[in-house]
Amino acid sequence: MSGWVTVAAIGLVLLAVALLATRIGARRWWDYPIIAVLTVLLFPLLERTITGDVSRYTPPGAFSEGGAGKDQIIIASVLATILGGVILAACMLWAAHGCWQRLRR
Repeated sequence: MSGWVTVAAIGLVLLAVALLATRIGARRWWDYPIIAVLTVLLFPLLERTITGDVSRYTPPGAFSEGGAGKDQIIIASVLATILGGVILAACMLWAAHGCWQRLRR
């Protein structure tokens, strides 16, 4: 049972950070589709490097043993890859907005 609590905690924390980053990074309505496209473009990078397998970053007893543990690791890894992409895309857009504002001065 503790494995599902870990998955829920990972999902909720990443969702909160993704919502905050999207709120800060998007200034106009067309920024949301830009974040979505950037997220899709970042999937291969994130899958192979940072968030491909979340079990590397969690303590040894965080997930259940056996088949249920594998399911939990897969779900947590998918959540981390998708929401990590949203977070990174929103931060990239926020940085681009900041650079654009500096260049216009």
